[in-house]
Amino acid sequence: MLEWQEWIFPVVEGGEFPHLQQFCIQRCPKLKKSLPRCLPPSIENFEISACPSLEARFPRLPSEDFFWLQDGNRMLLRRFDKRPPAPGLQDSNVV
Repeated sequence: MLEWQEWIFPVVEGGEFPHLQQFCIQRCPKLKKSLPRCLPPSIENFEISACPSLEARFPRLPSEDFFWLQDGNRMLLRRFDKRPPAPGLQDSNVV
């Protein structure tokens, strides 16, 4: 989706994606704005990579069991009870 610039979300009761489990956006160099405001408790995997123009705030974490990892142009969501991060990834305070 090389030309995608903005993601527009409808207002939905219960959140944008109440049952979302996987979220992955890759190689969208023109994407600048709009990510979901918060992530549902059902989320298992969230990754954004190769989106160098993205200026949107990252979604609120679904609970204290999650944390963000940031590695250059890549942002990953992880649970504390999962495997340790790959070498080179840093814990991030982006919320």
